[in-house]
Amino acid sequence: MRQSIEEEQREFIADFNELEDWLIQYNALLEITSRMEPLRAEEKVSSNRVYTCKAKLWLIMEHRNGKVYLRADSESLIVKGIVGVIVALLNDRTPREIRKADIRF
Repeated sequence: MRQSIEEEQREFIADFNELEDWLIQYNALLEITSRMEPLRAEEKVSSNRVYTCKAKLWLIMEHRNGKVYLRADSESLIVKGIVGVIVALLNDRTPREIRKADIRF
């Protein structure tokens, strides 16, 4: 059974903080981006764009079989890595799990 959002969040934060050097942390974020499913060009449209982010960021959310599925992409590798953490944390969860989660990155 999958851990709760809070448990996965705590584990990520602990693991990330063990990487004391910022360059190693940056490389860890880049590693996350390599595991993300890329968006197709036709998905990078204004209706999927997050305009509150200075870097171009696209987010696709789908609701299937009672669960939320997320995919994202950005032209900025750091933004893509950060959103990749959020996608990994919230993907394949029920809306109820996401709503009740206490996310504190």
